Amino acid sequence: MGFPYVNNRPIEPGETKIFEFPIKQSGTYWFHSHSGLQEQRGVYGPIVIVQREGERISSDHDEAIVLSDWIDENPNEVLRTLKMW
Repeated sequence: MGFPYVNNRPIEPGETKIFEFPIKQSGTYWFHSHSGLQEQRGVYGPIVIVQREGERISSDHDEAIVLSDWIDENPNEVLRTLKMW
């Protein structure tokens, strides 16, 4: 969690980093990259947090669906165009 070069060093290819933080409620959240334009290139995904105790909803299976928007242009070119104005 955080930004490379701001509050932690970047995670290098092949490295693993474990982030630990308190969870206040169960549910579905998402993560995304803050390096370069990786979020625009699809470096994001779901995080599903299941409660440890208490009443749970019964189901046959769970699914996490990620909806996304995209553009066929290079994200660097899109950013350059946005900064022109």
